[in-house]
This record gives sequence, C-alpha cells and structure tokens, in this order.
Amino acid sequence: MRKMKIFTVFLITVILAASLASPMASALPAPDVEADAVLLAEMKSGKILWEYNKDIRVAPGSIAKVMTLLLAVMEVEDGHVDIDDSVTASETFLNGLDEDAVKQNIKPGETLSYRDLLHCAYLASANDACNILAEEVSGSARSFVRQMNEKAEELGCRDTYFMNPGGLKDPGQYTSAWDQYLIFKEAVEHPLFLEIAGKASYVSQGDDDSPERTLVNPNLMLQGESAHYYEYCAAGKTASSSEYGSSFVSYADNSELSLISVVFGVKSAEGDKESNASKCFTETKRLLDWGMTGFAWRDIVKENEISANEKIEMAKGTDMIGLRPAAPITVLTRNDLTSEDVIKDIVVYGQAEGKTISAPVKKGEILGEIIVSIDGAFCGQTQLVAARDVELDRGAFIKAQIADTLAIFWVQLVIFLLIAFAAFYIWLVIRDYKLRREKKRRADENRRKMMEQRRKQTIRK
Repeated sequence: MRKMKIFTVFLITVILAASLASPMASALPAPDVEADAVLLAEMKSGKILWEYNKDIRVAPGSIAKVMTLLLAVMEVEDGHVDIDDSVTASETFLNGLDEDAVKQNIKPGETLSYRDLLHCAYLASANDACNILAEEVSGSARSFVRQMNEKAEELGCRDTYFMNPGGLKDPGQYTSAWDQYLIFKEAVEHPLFLEIAGKASYVSQGDDDSPERTLVNPNLMLQGESAHYYEYCAAGKTASSSEYGSSFVSYADNSELSLISVVFGVKSAEGDKESNASKCFTETKRLLDWGMTGFAWRDIVKENEISANEKIEMAKGTDMIGLRPAAPITVLTRNDLTSEDVIKDIVVYGQAEGKTISAPVKKGEILGEIIVSIDGAFCGQTQLVAARDVELDRGAFIKAQIADTLAIFWVQLVIFLLIAFAAFYIWLVIRDYKLRREKKRRADENRRKMMEQRRKQTIRK
C-alpha cells in the first residue's frame, strides 16, 4: 500500500507540473488578439488560460518600471525608508538619459518626497524619477539594476535582463510575456504597489523647492471618461515605441477571477485609424473579456456527495459502503465544460493488492482517494472517507477468522497430523478389539472342546 501511495503522489506531481506549464485545454474558440506575444493567466490558481509566444524575448520598454516600483515599494515595506521622507536629486542622476527620454524635468538638487517620486516614476513613466529612486535605494543606478536582475531571477524569470531602471532602449535588455506575468503577479500582491498603479491620476506636493506636478496615468482602462475604460481593471503599465509597437501588462479582478494579461508588440495595420497605443487597450480588453466570460471556479467534487460505493466484508446488515470526499475539489475551468470532459480516478487503498474493505468502519475513516483531471490535465486530489459507521457482524467475523485460520499452512499441517494420529489410534483400538475378540473366541472354543471331552469321558464310564 505504501508503494502505491508514493507512486500516486509522484504521478500527481508530474501531471501538476505539466498542467501549470501549459495552457488550459479548452473547447472555447481562441481569443482573437493581434500581438507579437500574448499571455492571460488567472493569478490565484496560476493557470495559463491562453498564451502565444509567451517565452520569446522582447524589449520591455517602460514595463521595466514595474520592477523599479516593486523594489522601491519593498524599501518602504521593509522599513528602510519612510514614504514621506524627502529625497534630494543628486548631480549625477541624469547620466545616461538622452533628450528623448520621458522625464518630469527634475533638477539636480531638487527635493521631492519619496511618495512623489514613486508616482512620477510609474504614473508619468519618468526616467529621471526612476534614476533618483535607484540611487536612493541602492546607491547607484548600476547597483539598482543588479538588484532588479537578482529579483527577476528570484521570481523564476529565465528570459529577462534589465540594463537600466526605466527600460530605455538597449540591445542587451529583454524580457518575455511569461516573465512579466511573474513580475507583475508579485507586484500586485504588495498593497502599496497596487495603490499607486491603480490610480488614474496624482498631484504631487509642490513647495518652493519643487513645483506641483499633475500626473495622469496613461493606462486608459483606469480613466472613467475613456472609451477604453474597463471596470475590472485595477492596475497596469504601458510601453510604446515606433520600433516595437505598444505593450501593456494589466491586472483585472471581478471578485471571482483575478486575471493578469500581457500583450507585447501590438501594431496597427497600415491605414488603420486606431493608433498602436489605442489598439493595445482594445486587444487587452478583448483578451480579458474572453477570460472573464469563458472561465469560472467550479466544485468538480462536492464534499457531501457519494463518489463511490464499495464492497465491504463482515458488515452487519449490508455488503456495501459509500465513500465521500474528505474535502471538495474546486477548480478553475471553462464554462462550456461537460461531464464527459471530467475524469475521476478512484483509488481504494489495498484494492490493488486484492484486499477489500472490512468492518467495523467509523464515519470519516480514510479509505482511499479521488484524482480529478480535465482535458487531460490534473485538477485536484482529495482523500475518500467512509460516509457512515458500519458495525461488525460478529458471526461473520468468527466464520472469517476460522476460515483465515484454516487457510494457514502450518495449521493445515497440524490438523492433518491430528487426523492422521486419530486415524492411527482408531486403527490401533480396532485392531486391539479384534485381537481380544479373537482371543476370547479361541478361549471359548477351547473351553467348549474341553467340556465336550469331559462329557464324552463321563458317558464312557
């Protein structure tokens, strides 16, 4: 039984790893999304709902600022900096920034709050603010970039390498849709990150040293007056270039599903009135709608339902026992799922070795397990327990004990020897009886002959 359990756990692990690394099989029509790389995943389950070129390397552009904000936010969470601390821009923070880089025109020596810098770097996609944060967090932009790459590796990114805090064009810098999903998934789990990334706009605190700045988030899914507004969108980050087109990573939650979508390299066709940036939101909305309407969480196995009825031996008043799941199996699956798509494999412990369940059994006693797969992918597993108490039939138990005892070889040998000894003893008794009887017959015969002789002698006289 132990070997069987180990094999079952191993099999489940292998299937689970395979199912998480591949898109969920689906009878749904594929989402019609035009981009160089696409990924849609449900955050709570880690399920990939759809992907196209998720591992190809692409330029991150300003989406690199997701990692920058994440590391800067973690500094606040770890207590290394207070969000309202004042930060003074160094004389060197503009190094490496060309004239075309997006900036908030922060001047060397200007003092801003750490909070304002976070919003400038992310909402306004300001590369000068990114460099100031990098120096504040790590001492230099180069050290900060090293920290960015270390964090990416820690998150499991295999196709990401950063060269600067803001994602400025560099031939040595790249990422992938899958890696950006991993990074963004980590980022939105930090409340401060989600607070900043989810704002439609922000006004910085101005003073004599630093002007007030009104920052508008280019994520039009957060702008209520925009045609691209999406009520479930909670955060996102855009990137755009004439060479690579537009890209967008977003997080949407409708209280049932938490979806992260990634689209890289969205380009409008020649003559298309819609710009790359606008089309990027259109494609993302199409992708999110496909996920929101096409998938749902379902109880594939319900805790109070009988999953199997199995034969039970030595039970009082019955020869069957119902098995129910110890816990429900709830999975994310497509809405057009049918019962034929769900495979439930039931394992009763000991059955593979030819054993059967025997009374007495207590309600809730673990007797097996159920493994569920959908479209060939592992979905869940739980133990099977007895649905009720089953009493022992003592008469049947005694008979079974006798039968089991008589089935033992040495018991059979002893019984055989006892029978043989008894037979030999009876043979001896019978033989002795026959001998004594023959002896008595002879004695009686001799006595009769003697009496006959005496009678004859008497007559002669």
